[in-house]
Amino acid sequence: MKAILFVAAATTFSVGATAQSNVTMYGLIDMSVNYAHFNANGTKPSQHLTTVSNDASRLGFRGSEDLGGGMQAYFKLESGVSLDTGSSTSATQFFNRESYVGLGDKSRGWVQLGSQFTPTIWTSGKVDPFARFGLGAILGILQGPPRGWAVTFNNAVQYLTPDFYGLSGKLMVAAGEGAVTGRSYAASAEYTRGPLYLAINYDAPKTSAASVGLTGDAVQSKTFSAGATYDFGVVKLAGWYQTNRIENLPNVNGYMAGITVPAGTGEIRASYTHRSQLNADASQSALGYYYFMSKRTWLFGQIGRLNNSGTAAFGLGPARLEEAAAGVLNGGRDITGLQLGIRHFF
Repeated sequence: MKAILFVAAATTFSVGATAQSNVTMYGLIDMSVNYAHFNANGTKPSQHLTTVSNDASRLGFRGSEDLGGGMQAYFKLESGVSLDTGSSTSATQFFNRESYVGLGDKSRGWVQLGSQFTPTIWTSGKVDPFARFGLGAILGILQGPPRGWAVTFNNAVQYLTPDFYGLSGKLMVAAGEGAVTGRSYAASAEYTRGPLYLAINYDAPKTSAASVGLTGDAVQSKTFSAGATYDFGVVKLAGWYQTNRIENLPNVNGYMAGITVPAGTGEIRASYTHRSQLNADASQSALGYYYFMSKRTWLFGQIGRLNNSGTAAFGLGPARLEEAAAGVLNGGRDITGLQLGIRHFF
């Protein structure tokens, strides 16, 4: 039934695109072969796992209408696709990445209503040398509830400011709609001027108290973060810092340092990411090369290392779900990985 609905939606939008040239179908295909080695830990001997993995592949539709006077109405509908199995990345949401409608102009800003990525998703992608993909992706150990920034707010209203000489901002509020977790908030400010990029972020989603070992219905998980890049031409440097605070719990802190170096028709990318949490520290390092066959088609290879300590049991790279399903993740287990893949935009 989901496949039938998907084809019907695509057909509907292709008809709309014929009558209205500003409706566009777009997407990203990212697939790779991954090999991971897991060190001996406790009662588990050393193990390895080979997977063919999908990384944030998607299919989407977007469009806009010029209302005159600079005003525009626009929309975005985007669904994640697991190309390794041909299925959706969500069993419960059809457009599970973003689905919203917006209205605004360049002088007064824009208002968007619907299910939307939080502002930190966008700023972290601009700072991370791996652009949130692959073995070095910043999201691996720093993103996600309950002790990192939120991914998506459903039932959300977001305001995007105009650009003021390189400075812009986003403010997002998600309605609680009667749920015990209640209302959530997020905001960011960005500054871009020449080779310099700066960003600060605030995420305050409501999460269940049980998820962090507390009693009661819900707690506010507050994550403050800041990132920066500077492009010298021959090298681009990147840095990120964040801290998460929940009342009555120790803070969880993290940082990332990264570098991008142009190399012929491609780029060398590297990063080191660390997370500090009581009895659950984790560190992630990666080195990769991206070969640009064209603006739309890339080949890449990466090597990575993830060190878990204490109770930390993070997975490495786009095979995290497969690693969890195979039962090879447990507290304090280190992982070494190799990834070879292709990425195609359309």
